[in-house]
Amino acid sequence: MRWAGLGWAGLGMDPTQALKPTLILYDADIPKQEALIVDLGQEPKLAIVRSLRPAQLPLEVLEYLSPRRNLNYHIEPNHKPA
Repeated sequence: MRWAGLGWAGLGMDPTQALKPTLILYDADIPKQEALIVDLGQEPKLAIVRSLRPAQLPLEVLEYLSPRRNLNYHIEPNHKPA
């Protein structure tokens, strides 16, 4: 996805806020280890407009964001069993 002229964004998701993921922003001028991170849960005015498959990304962006092939979920109960 394009981010207001900055570039592409990768994402991580909290299952409790599936519509408000955390985005890792691609910017060719910023090293991967210092990538900008935006939590949409903390930015109510921002939203995802569309998404892209990894195959639709330029190779440079794909390597920078390093999207995972499989998405895994870990669910914990809010309470501990007695």
